[in-house]
Amino acid sequence: MTQATPTKTFRLPVLRLLVIAALGACAKPAPPQGTAPTPDTPPVATPAPEPAPEQPDAGWTPLLDTSLDGWSGWPQGDQGVFRVEDGVLHVLDVPTNTPRRGEGYLASVETFEHYHLRFEYRWGEKRFNAAERGGGFLYHIVGPDKRWPRSLEFQIQEGDTGDLWLIGGTSADTTVASVSGTPQYREGGAPYTTRPRPYTRLVKSGTSEKAGWNQVELIVTGDEIVHIVNGRVNNRVTNPTQPDGGGRASLESGRIAFQAQNAEILYRNIKIKVLE
Repeated sequence: MTQATPTKTFRLPVLRLLVIAALGACAKPAPPQGTAPTPDTPPVATPAPEPAPEQPDAGWTPLLDTSLDGWSGWPQGDQGVFRVEDGVLHVLDVPTNTPRRGEGYLASVETFEHYHLRFEYRWGEKRFNAAERGGGFLYHIVGPDKRWPRSLEFQIQEGDTGDLWLIGGTSADTTVASVSGTPQYREGGAPYTTRPRPYTRLVKSGTSEKAGWNQVELIVTGDEIVHIVNGRVNNRVTNPTQPDGGGRASLESGRIAFQAQNAEILYRNIKIKVLE
């Protein structure tokens, strides 16, 4: 707002004063400095600078490159099963008449704890048996490499993505729809501790898969683990443990791995964020 200039007192007739006041009310404001006066164009205010948008990938680190440095395949020498091209991990892009090699995986050398991991996957065209196309993501891997190392698995399989498999005697607490039969995760359900067996399945709470690319997220915060598929939480456990002599020990960290099972699968945008 423009500050009014102090006025002097004039002795003028009342009518003249009213005319001067009316003309003053109708006058247009002066244009901003540096702008040529245009009778029909209102002055344009300069917008305030907008804050810089938050970077969506702030804190996220890509996990793989074409060299696969920091990763090792099992079985050793299983060439061609895992390949990175243009940032995409391509699994089992091999001829369908290739002799069956059994399940394998590409495992990290580094161990991870307290993190948020995400990636996208979609199925390829090749399949090696008539079963549902399957893959998987192993985490909290401890002990020696073998066909099914001691670990937990984020199941990636047609119709079953989000299931949690506890492998090699691992166990965890959760809440389930029913304590009888195969346990199925339910938020706010009955408290339940999975039995430590060679393989124990905790069924997801619902199916969130779709055709094409699907996004998977795994959140590990201390003793809590969350599975997310396409933005929906469909599995959650706490207090993961493993055998330790005659007792149990906490299992809150380990290596991670992408599985090769019975079908061609592609993974992209594989990134991890370390949580504080």
